[in-house]
Amino acid sequence: MGDEPAGSTQVRIKFWKGTTASEDTEKFANQLFEGAVRTVKDLDVVIEKHCQNWRFDRIAAIDRAILRLAMHELAVGKTPPGRSSTKPSSLPRNFRVKIPEASSKRDS
Repeated sequence: MGDEPAGSTQVRIKFWKGTTASEDTEKFANQLFEGAVRTVKDLDVVIEKHCQNWRFDRIAAIDRAILRLAMHELAVGKTPPGRSSTKPSSLPRNFRVKIPEASSKRDS
């Protein structure tokens, strides 16, 4: 899959061994994963910038991954409004992480 960072190919392969999805869903999920992996440093800068009363490194790894996927998904703009597959707004509120309101621009 092109220019994926080391280890990401194995993660993707292992994930799909444990689940099934339609070809379109698998293609979309792979594109989302690969894009988030490619831009992880930029995404982390934005997440860290919006953390309030919480250090970035204290956010659980799974929650950071969800935020990265959601931000990348919103950035590429291929998901219909209100249909973000990762639902970052459902993360626990105790992080006090502000998620940029990019999706509201798309809803209008």
